[in-house]
Amino acid sequence: MKNIRFIIVLFLFVTNTNSLLAQEGKVELYVEDLSKISEQKLLERQLLEKQLLTGKLELNGIKNFPLDNIYNINKNIKSLTIENSFELKNLSEEVKKFKSLEYISISKVSLTKFPIGFCDIDNLTFFSYDSNFTTIIPEEIGKLKNLKILYLSRMPLKKVSTAIATLGNLERLSIDGTASTYSMAGVIYKFDGIDYIPKEIGNLKSLKYLGLEKNNLEEIPKEIGLLNNLTVLALDYNNLKTLPMGIYNLQNLQNLLLSNNAFEYLPEDIGNLKSLKRLNLENNKLKFLPKSIENLKNLIRLNIKGNEISEAKIIELKKKLPNTEIIY
Repeated sequence: MKNIRFIIVLFLFVTNTNSLLAQEGKVELYVEDLSKISEQKLLERQLLEKQLLTGKLELNGIKNFPLDNIYNINKNIKSLTIENSFELKNLSEEVKKFKSLEYISISKVSLTKFPIGFCDIDNLTFFSYDSNFTTIIPEEIGKLKNLKILYLSRMPLKKVSTAIATLGNLERLSIDGTASTYSMAGVIYKFDGIDYIPKEIGNLKSLKYLGLEKNNLEEIPKEIGLLNNLTVLALDYNNLKTLPMGIYNLQNLQNLLLSNNAFEYLPEDIGNLKSLKRLNLENNKLKFLPKSIENLKNLIRLNIKGNEISEAKIIELKKKLPNTEIIY
């Protein structure tokens, strides 16, 4: 078999049937004791086992998580994806048995409680938890000391645990889309959005990317100014009028994304961001830009569309920043 896929698509549904069917080019496994699969389907089962032993598994459209069936074939899977499973309501804490997991992605699943069993997996470095119905990220998430990437997106979050601030190896953190209108399984949901980010976020010294777009934030904790390794700060679609002054001292910051907020002015301190390459100020309430913005000689792209800056000021700015693409 040429080019055996390393990510397999395994559709599991609860049924009374003991057979494997080929449907739309994908293997469909009905949840039963694998030892009871009919002899004539043994070949298909062996192929499935061979694929599962690659260590990467994608579950799509499941009603229940077949923990025992997977564990009996390969308890050392390294990658697990669960998506488009609108009837899956919970995940047992026993998922912690998959100690070798390094990558987890759970998207478009009807989970109201965060699956804390995954928080006991020390090897985990990537965790994406997206488009679910969870309202609280619990303290247990602080156990994932080796985590480098954490995405918490498009959910009706009301509280984000300060324990995230103990994840010292975290390089990318995204908590976004908690204030948005979202369609899932044909139903439209409107999320109000979180309005608070704990000051402890300043402890994440390894952080390079911080995404807080599409929330309901009116202020950002000044401690973000302590994140000296930060290269991307994305704050689009909030209710921000100002930023704490410490942010303008982040010497490694290359992308500052502030579109769709309520900024009426920017301080002269923005000129301190010597490494800045992209600055997005689209759809704010700016009537002018500080003179110090002329100091941003590394700026590749400046978006000021949807503000009230006069054409005369834009022409002058173009002369001062001839190597910058200015969108207006």
